[in-house]
Amino acid sequence: MSTYKEQLERTLQRNNWEIILIDTTDDWWVDEFWRIKSSERDKDLELFILFEVDPQFEGPRKKGQGIWLIDALINFPKDRLDKESSVASISMSKRKFNIKLDEFLVDLNNFRGTYIENRLHTTFKH
Repeated sequence: MSTYKEQLERTLQRNNWEIILIDTTDDWWVDEFWRIKSSERDKDLELFILFEVDPQFEGPRKKGQGIWLIDALINFPKDRLDKESSVASISMSKRKFNIKLDEFLVDLNNFRGTYIENRLHTTFKH
């Protein structure tokens, strides 16, 4: 596992997210995906984290190489342009990864908070 994936995993765990699946697909643009689950309060909240390959990457590619985007989504996308259920993303271009990772987790945790509020609101309405 590469350093940025280890850093992401540790940060997810510290923020009460658990990786429940690590897998791959036959899609060229997905290097790997994780299924994560909230391990606090609303434990049925699950998301996908995709490690997406740069469409302009040329030549043979090793696993983990050429990643240009890490995307967290509610649903697994139909194709690489399907961002309808995106919750947070990290561009792997310039800028320090740890700064972008912090922003990514803020977005994930804000989504979880909104998800929980909506569930509570719906529960108490009925």
